[in-house]
Order: sequence, then C-alpha cells, then structure tokens
Amino acid sequence: MVTAAQLTDKHRRDQVRLAITADSQARRLWDSTLDLHDLKGTQPIWKKTMIDLLARWYQLSARMAARYLPQHREASIGEPGDGVTIAMPRFDRRQAAKDFDWMGATNVLWHLAKGQTEEAAWAAARSLFLGQFHEAVLTGGRRTIQEWAKKDPRATGWRRVSDGDPCAFCAMLVSRGPVYLSEKTALKADTPSGKYHNRCGCTVEVVYGDWRPTEQEQQWIDDYYRAAERFPKGEKTWQNILPIMRDKGRFRDSPNVRTPKPSGGKRVTLARIVGSGSHAEPSGKRQIVRVVAQFPPKHGTSPIPVAISDEVQGHILHGDGRKGGHLHGSGILRKTEFPAQWDEARIMDCVYETVRSPTWVMPPRDEHGLTVFGKEIDGVQIEVKAYFRDGRFEIDRAYPIGGDGVTRNTENGRIKVAKSKKRQWKGIS
Repeated sequence: MVTAAQLTDKHRRDQVRLAITADSQARRLWDSTLDLHDLKGTQPIWKKTMIDLLARWYQLSARMAARYLPQHREASIGEPGDGVTIAMPRFDRRQAAKDFDWMGATNVLWHLAKGQTEEAAWAAARSLFLGQFHEAVLTGGRRTIQEWAKKDPRATGWRRVSDGDPCAFCAMLVSRGPVYLSEKTALKADTPSGKYHNRCGCTVEVVYGDWRPTEQEQQWIDDYYRAAERFPKGEKTWQNILPIMRDKGRFRDSPNVRTPKPSGGKRVTLARIVGSGSHAEPSGKRQIVRVVAQFPPKHGTSPIPVAISDEVQGHILHGDGRKGGHLHGSGILRKTEFPAQWDEARIMDCVYETVRSPTWVMPPRDEHGLTVFGKEIDGVQIEVKAYFRDGRFEIDRAYPIGGDGVTRNTENGRIKVAKSKKRQWKGIS
C-alpha cells in the first residue's frame, strides 16, 4: 500500500517535472518572441506570450495538486476527501504583468548597462527569468495545498517538505515542522526574497495528527538547535542562525561541503566508491567496473547525492546550436537524439537513474576527471559523465549512444543508430 509520504514525494517530483517542461517552452518562446536588436519593440509581445504561458502551466500545477490531495488524505487517516471542497487558486495576471515588467528586455538592457556583452546579458536575463518562471508555475500547486489545509477540518496544518538536498534556508524551514497555520508563516519565507527562492525543489504537505520527522529531517532540526544555542534569548533570529547552519552543516549552499566518510574514518574516494559492490574487467585500456550492487553506495542512511545545474540540463536537452541538444527534434548536426516519445521529464529521469543505478562505471583518469556511467533503459543505451566534487556527483553531460528509437542528425538527414557493441556494452541485453 502506498504511504502518505510516498504520495507526497511522487507529487513533488511530478510537479518538478511539470515545471521543467514549462521551462522548456518558456525558453523557446523567449528566443522566438524577444529580439536582441529590437528589445523595446518586442517586449510587449514577449510579455503577453509569457503571461499566457504561465497562466496555462499554473493551472496545470493546481489541478495536479487537486488530484493528489484526496489520495494523501486517505493514506494519512483512512478517509477520502469527498467532503472537502476548495476553489482552484486564481492566477493573478495583473501581478504577473507587474513582475514581468522588469524582466525580459528590461533586464537585458540592465545587464548591458553594466558593461556585459550582448551574449552574456541575454543569457543572464534569460536565466533569471526562467528561475522566476519555474517557481511561479509551482505556486499553483502550492496554493492549492494551502487552501485544502485551511478547509479540511481534520488537518493539523501544513509543513514544508524538502527535495532531499536543500539549501540551509529550506532545511531551516523544514525543521520548523507543522507549525504553519497561516499563509504568512507557512508559504512565505520571512525574508524580502518572498515565498520560495528560484528553482526551489520544496513542496508543501498537509499534516494530519502528530508529525514524526524522518531521520534526515531530525538531523536538520538538530542542526538548527545547535546553531541557535550560540545566541542569547532575543538574538535567536533566522538571520543569526542561518549562517551558522550553513557553515557547520552539509547543505547545498554550504561553503565547505565535506566528503562523506565511512565508519572507519577514511575519506570516500572515487576508487572506493566504484569498487563498492562491483568487479573490474581486466584490460590494458581504461578500467570498466561492472556494478553488481546499489550505486552510489550509501553513507549512513543517505545515498551520495547527484546534482545537475539548470544550465547543464538545458544543454543536454536543447544544446547551444553546436553541442548538446539530445531531445528529439533539436536537430543539431552529428548529435544523437533520444526517442521521439521521450519527453524532457522522461529523459532527465533516465539520466538520474543511470548515475544512481548504472550497469557499468568507468572511473576517472585522475581525481579531477569525469566518471562515466552507462545503463540501458527500455532498449536505449545511455551514457552520463559527472564530476565527483564535495561529496556528490555533478552531472556534466548525458546522451543516448544507440538503441530503439535513437537517431543521429547528419548532413543527409536523420538516421537510426543501432546499439553500440563496444566492450562496456557487451553482455547487456
């Protein structure tokens, strides 16, 4: 039987995938509606296009949350949510118009005024907008959950749920537990930055009864109170506590993230990681490790995290006109593309799965090199390359090698690509 926690995690991941798909459309429409050589003239059409796009994805996010909530209620207390009636949150077009006024062409011009090149200004303004757009899409679902918690008489309140690799600020909010009883305290960070920072992976969960933190959440609670103990009463503010949490803890934005150590006290190195639960093929060439157990190995109860930046994800899917661009239809010369039926969410799920449970791993040549991961998923051979930095794998590139539905763009058109017969892929069906 599916638990409430599993439903919440699935909903969070579904929402993130939805927002990533929305981001992709926003990226393409940015390029097609905003003209670098006529910024002021094209700003109005860009603005209207983006508001229309955001309104559509905002409502999709809200509907997704509305489908999840009755299931979560039944899994939590054994009662369906038939008696709970809520209104879908209204998309505020007027507020969106005000927010977008300083984005797009306005922001490109601001970066140009700072002395940046046209290319750099364009990229910086687009990156900022896409981060804001991503969060605005997810607001539809978050507000739907908030409304449900207010209307459900069995709900204790709601709480913030992390994506598992939070920044110190998000971990701090998670550590507060289900104390959120109003919009002011629950869905709004008590900082000028607003409710959620750009590209935040957190969601909100309705709480029924007593809250029991997970082992990881308890660690964040302990981190919070250890940091708070440094200050006298009256100075235990988030502004004082947060820097200590960030400095002493192990969060996404911690300046000195430490490499995980096993119980014996030795540092985890790439040689130890790829050697765990695996065997190496004898060869005079670069070593290939066949993975026969879970990978990456766990440190305590937590697997070694896998990270990817928005820039790298965009490069993998859409490319830059010369490199990358493996989403079907990207059309970049000499590059392979995933099957036509694989959308962006499916591709990124498989990229993560390849790193987390590969069939084979090719260790880096030195401590600064790339680790190569390989796995066949649904008849498609996938390779992912990642750096091992600060105790986690940071994905740098990913692409299909060959298999069912994989194609390559050539000067003479698109051709099918058969599965590779290289030594690392031998014996894999």
